[in-house]
Amino acid sequence: MKKLDLKEWAAVAEIVGTVAVIVSLLIVSNNIRQNTKAVQATNDTVLYEMTDSWYADVAVNPELAELMIRYEAGEQLTDSEHRQISYHISRTLNQWELAFVRFEQGLFPPKQWESWNHSFEVWLPDVYRQQDWENDKETYYEGFAAHVDAIYLDH
Repeated sequence: MKKLDLKEWAAVAEIVGTVAVIVSLLIVSNNIRQNTKAVQATNDTVLYEMTDSWYADVAVNPELAELMIRYEAGEQLTDSEHRQISYHISRTLNQWELAFVRFEQGLFPPKQWESWNHSFEVWLPDVYRQQDWENDKETYYEGFAAHVDAIYLDH
């Protein structure tokens, strides 16, 4: 077997180094995919917990349920009732906005976004008066506000 000279050892070292870089990149890529999945799972958990909390408020509080029914029917509410219902609805709008922003950032899978967004699109026009949205929309992210405006236009 022939002994390698310095140039040949350098070539072998370069090949070994290249293989090591490729293996390192594969490991980093795998870690990034795992981290992305972990972030998506965390986002999902937060959104589901927010939704569950919102539903639970109505489910365990008959006064709030009655207030929602009166608001949706267009009945006149006292100032404090209107404030209460506005805050309650804002909680849902806040979670929808969070989902919207996460989707824009690529942290919410498109199929999952479509499902979440559809449920909000169906809910919104029947529950939240457009005039109330017009009064509140300046407090939301501009892109999200435009998204909600489009839903009212289509309804």
